[in-house]
Amino acid sequence: MKKNNNLRNYSYEPFFESLKRKGISQSQLIKKYDISAGMINRMRHDENMTLAALGHIMNVLGFRELSDVLRIDPKDQDKEMK
Repeated sequence: MKKNNNLRNYSYEPFFESLKRKGISQSQLIKKYDISAGMINRMRHDENMTLAALGHIMNVLGFRELSDVLRIDPKDQDKEMK
């Protein structure tokens, strides 16, 4: 999990794992599901995204749980704040 400048430790790795399980390629995300290459790039680099953007991704791909796209590790956040 990458450390972000905003003291939050989160990863979109579950998103890419979910895509692999569903057999969805990056090309399909762009062409079939109308998800921008920029959005995919932000997720690949664990950058900030709005809840609206995450909700859109979840809806078009049929994900029902936030844990299908995002992992948050609050323990590391506490260590960094001390």
